[in-house]
Amino acid sequence: MSRVRIAASYSFTTLLARVIESGLCDTEIFVFSAYTDPEIEAHLEALKRNRNSVNFIVPLAEEAEK
Repeated sequence: MSRVRIAASYSFTTLLARVIESGLCDTEIFVFSAYTDPEIEAHLEALKRNRNSVNFIVPLAEEAEK
């Protein structure tokens, strides 16, 4: 089961910051993105520190390796 929430008015880093501020914990999180930067990485680490399981998935990564 999954839940998708559309929040097009926020940047991805702002969306992550808001999720962190909400106190989300004990949740399995999947992030599908071909891009990351130090700020995104820091937000993902903060989510992990709050007892969340964070899975960062790069779409088509296996295709790019071939």
